[in-house]
Amino acid sequence: MSCTVCKRFKETADKSSVMYKGCSTFRIGTLQSHATNKAHLKCIDRDWEQNPCDEGPMVDAVRQCLLERKEKIMKLFNTAYYVAQKEKPFVEYQHLLDLQKKNGLDIPKHYTSDNACRRFIPFIFETLKKPQLQNIQNARVISVLADGSTDKSTVEQELVYVRYILDGEPVSQFLSIEEVNNGNAQGILQSIEGAFDRYNLMDWKDKLVGFGSDGAAVMIGCRNGVAALLKADIPWLIPIHCVAHRLELAVLRAIQDNEMFKKVKDVLIHIYKQYHFSPKQLREIKLIAAAMDHSMPKPSNLDGARWMPHHHKALKILLASYKPLVAHFEHIVQGRTTTADGIGRANSVLQLLRNYKGVYFCHFLSDVLEVLSILSQQYQKDDLTLSMALQCTENALLSLIALQHRPGEYVQRFLESVNQDGKFEGVELQHYDVNNHFHDIKAAIIDSVRAHISSRMDDIDKGHILQHAKVLDPAEWPLVMDRQQLATFGDHEIESLCDHFNGLLQNLGCDVNQLRYHEWIDLKNYLLRIQARHQGMKVVWKELFSVHKDRFPNILILVEIILVLPLSTSVCERGFSFMKRVKSDWRASLTTEMLRRLLFIAIEGPSLHAFDASLSFDMWLTGGKRRRRYVYGEAESSSDSENDS
Repeated sequence: MSCTVCKRFKETADKSSVMYKGCSTFRIGTLQSHATNKAHLKCIDRDWEQNPCDEGPMVDAVRQCLLERKEKIMKLFNTAYYVAQKEKPFVEYQHLLDLQKKNGLDIPKHYTSDNACRRFIPFIFETLKKPQLQNIQNARVISVLADGSTDKSTVEQELVYVRYILDGEPVSQFLSIEEVNNGNAQGILQSIEGAFDRYNLMDWKDKLVGFGSDGAAVMIGCRNGVAALLKADIPWLIPIHCVAHRLELAVLRAIQDNEMFKKVKDVLIHIYKQYHFSPKQLREIKLIAAAMDHSMPKPSNLDGARWMPHHHKALKILLASYKPLVAHFEHIVQGRTTTADGIGRANSVLQLLRNYKGVYFCHFLSDVLEVLSILSQQYQKDDLTLSMALQCTENALLSLIALQHRPGEYVQRFLESVNQDGKFEGVELQHYDVNNHFHDIKAAIIDSVRAHISSRMDDIDKGHILQHAKVLDPAEWPLVMDRQQLATFGDHEIESLCDHFNGLLQNLGCDVNQLRYHEWIDLKNYLLRIQARHQGMKVVWKELFSVHKDRFPNILILVEIILVLPLSTSVCERGFSFMKRVKSDWRASLTTEMLRRLLFIAIEGPSLHAFDASLSFDMWLTGGKRRRRYVYGEAESSSDSENDS
């Protein structure tokens, strides 16, 4: 017995092979070994080149068989992708396949266990990750966003995101999650470097322009923080403390010492504890609310990762269920159905809720937190840029000033609801004075909030390189400029930006003189002519990057640098929410490698409808340690499974 193909191509064949020499033993192991021999496969390729067999009924039948089998396996890949994207455990894979079989779908008999789903995930991850890595590699400049937390297995993890320009718009995408061996700045920096080394992105520091973090000392410390260590190698780097975190700190510092706020906060805590820890009390107030034809949402906790949204939500629930709350606490005091401490807490709540000044302040505080919550939500957008941050900050400050001089939405509704006898929703308010609008209290709170927000945003508004970057936003330009003013407007700021990023601009091949003396004047004239102030810079920059990149080749590099600066790290907080759902108490044994894959699929993966399983299938078919025999099926072995669950 011998191989006729190898005999035909003697110069390519392995002459030491028994199938080339000929053998008299008919053993399947001999055939299998020869079938995977590299020299034999080369002979097969040469034979196919000389005698291609791509026509005929037999070829068509085999091709159809392979296609049908591929479509079946792709159903399994789609199911595995759904499991990963929806953050479900691997055991759900089997149940979903059983459901599909019950609904009449033709599902293969093999690769149907949770181990098969686990083995499909790396191939899905690789096919989805490849385009992202290519985009990062092609990006001229990038910024890094990083934040740390502890997962369910008490492992300290560092989330790493990358921000760059994609199709003319800034995007922040999940890069990796890395274990932190040491919680100091050096250890965190090693984790960030490990994320880039993992994907062979060796030149990332050469094009790094910004570093975003939550403001912890270990991250932005001016001497030994991660930003300081990076800045030692990258002199043009701009470390940025997340504006959403700054806003939280500013507002908390501004009103935490206000006496009225302390009273409102104590009342909100009492109400939450009253109904969170006592099903009996919650049941009673729901009955009272139903009798009054009121809805009664469950009071919420004040604690959380975000201070403002939790306080605002608790305050809105208090105002929406004001009447049932007063009735229930009056019942507690009059009926003496609880402990002395409970009656004391009920009296303290009623003291605020029956007082005109207390109820007025609750509505006023709701107006203030409404403005600040909208600002916080805008700060948390993924596509937040410097011009957008400046604009929404100014809008919020103007809205706060307006609250000093006229009633806000909540206060106006309250004033309209109070009748001439001083009753609000049937409750008589003590110390009612229709002419008292507590201007001193409102002015003190609003002035304090504005002052703290302005002080926290100082590096953007003045005395920082970011202040010069505002010149690229037409919304910051004077409303009226004559020709002479336009000719020299912004020259100092552009020169400062070019000086700061000089090393980077040279590395990117930017002609700084062309930028300063020609393209800047051309860009100013163009932006005024198209009235960019009214179009929105997001639309304008996208058009410039796609249509006019040859007209402004140098100054668009500077624009790209400013657009990728990471003003907010809220995307990292959302990443940790994904991590907590994926690596839950029931999946605490997930390794960091598998967690990394699952997080990327859940965060950056396309919709199930847009997912193309054929790419993952092709990689799976050719990427195994041994040749896939998917036409006939392949027995699954527990030894192939990874130590993940």
